[in-house]
Amino acid sequence: MIIVSKLFSNRLLRDIGFLTTAAFLLVLPMIIGGIPSGNDLQHHFRFALGIQEGISNGIVFPTWDAFANQGFGDAGLRFYPPLSYIFLNVFVGLTNDWYFGSILTILFFFLVGGIGVYLWARKWFPGPSAVFGAIVYMSLPYHVNQIYNAFFYAEFAAAAFVPFCFLIIDRISTKPSLVNSLLLGSAYSVVILTHLPTGLMLSVGLLVYALLVFGNSGLFQKTLTFVSGIGIGLLLSGFYLIRLMTEVEYLRHSQTDFTNYDYDFRRNFLLSYFYSRDNDYLDRSLWFGDIMLVISLSVAVPFAFAFFRSKTERTYGPILAVSGLLIASVFFATPFSSILWSNIPTLAKIQFPFRWMGLITLASAFLVAAGYGPAIEYFRNHQRAKAVLLFALIGLSLSFTSFQIIRPAITIEATEFRQFIRSLRKTDSCECWWPVWAKREAFQRPERINTPDRNSETIKWEPLDREFRVGPGDPVHARIGGFYYPHWKATVNGDFAVVSSDDDGSILVEIPSGSASIRLGFEEPFVSRLAVIVSVSTLAFIFILFAFTFFQSAARIRKANS
Repeated sequence: MIIVSKLFSNRLLRDIGFLTTAAFLLVLPMIIGGIPSGNDLQHHFRFALGIQEGISNGIVFPTWDAFANQGFGDAGLRFYPPLSYIFLNVFVGLTNDWYFGSILTILFFFLVGGIGVYLWARKWFPGPSAVFGAIVYMSLPYHVNQIYNAFFYAEFAAAAFVPFCFLIIDRISTKPSLVNSLLLGSAYSVVILTHLPTGLMLSVGLLVYALLVFGNSGLFQKTLTFVSGIGIGLLLSGFYLIRLMTEVEYLRHSQTDFTNYDYDFRRNFLLSYFYSRDNDYLDRSLWFGDIMLVISLSVAVPFAFAFFRSKTERTYGPILAVSGLLIASVFFATPFSSILWSNIPTLAKIQFPFRWMGLITLASAFLVAAGYGPAIEYFRNHQRAKAVLLFALIGLSLSFTSFQIIRPAITIEATEFRQFIRSLRKTDSCECWWPVWAKREAFQRPERINTPDRNSETIKWEPLDREFRVGPGDPVHARIGGFYYPHWKATVNGDFAVVSSDDDGSILVEIPSGSASIRLGFEEPFVSRLAVIVSVSTLAFIFILFAFTFFQSAARIRKANS
């Protein structure tokens, strides 16, 4: 009950009101002008639409987009983390409109990220400092650019949950416990299930931060709590990670066409004017990333300096740890870390070193919160010039965000956007999400079933369950209008049949002579079903433990008050 009263205190509600206003102002240009049309717009809304259509057809957790590519299907839902699209579908369902549902989703992620930074900073600094740092986080150029320019929707969504992980590390540093381990695991899994590259970077960031903030006292308990939390997070997200690890070789995204050239980490470092090849620095807008990096550091360093110069501030531990996180993130974002990128395959999976700007943005905002109090003091002790300079840097950052990111954004107004959503199924998805066997030539033969010299008819055609009837004749391979994937299983007259891939990547089923009844279904392998059970069981355990802890605390409070 005390927790609830603190949660809904007038001061907290007031502060969240400020953050909500800031988030609303950040999405107001969308309400007026339309949804930003970044490079990845189609990619993300295809996935969201695939999940919506799967659920509407009775599939609780869609992992194969049977409606994509003229009905031939798409494997992307098996490999791209699903959580951001589930949130999007929730808000679309609440508004019954893709346009306003999308804006509400973006508002939600702006606000959640701000609340995360607020709670993290509020643990160490007064409310106004935490609010200021949270607003800075929401409005720093890279975070806004994620959605207004590039439309890195999933990365933007994951950035909303990252601050909570660092908040929980701080809790572990002062009180290692099972509850904090479960909290860390929950937050960590949410990031992984929202955007995997952000999850990989977060793993490194959490390790760096924990090493710097834990100290020597109770180090074993803190380390055990930290490692347990990471393990719980992996168990919670295991149903997704198992598919990724065991099936990635089936996906064209893993082939060199989609790991070289523009996707090569060597071409995406920040501060790479003297490192980048040919005209990459200009053509790939790396100069724009450098400007965003310089702006972030320009607000972080002076405010951090103000904090360390202050005689009233003594919270050095977390500030030093965040400074270390900032330095490590800049290191990984720039060519100084190229030897690590070249020799650590997992790191190379992040593809774009500039993505470390997400953690740089977070660390910068926290340091701004740390220096806010001392900066205000400058107004009171005849150092107004320093205060004006500090807040002028914040104004410069906001101006850049407003006039160089939001204002030039190319947007799609409401009517056009709704037409865009309806048209997605008429265009093909990115080939990077096709199975390795798939070829575009398959679309030239769109029939659902083809059996040369034998009559055939379709009895049932559902996303993951299909039935056909074939007349008598010589043995033949029936060609089914869908992309082959190893999890398609078939029976002919009740007996298991061989399923293979045609030259164009469509499904082939061996049919013997005589009349045949064919059933084709998409079946998850045992290891995937087992991973689902483990993840669901872990989630249930967390809910039960938290419920038990809550009711136990409530009982103690009632007993103390009686």
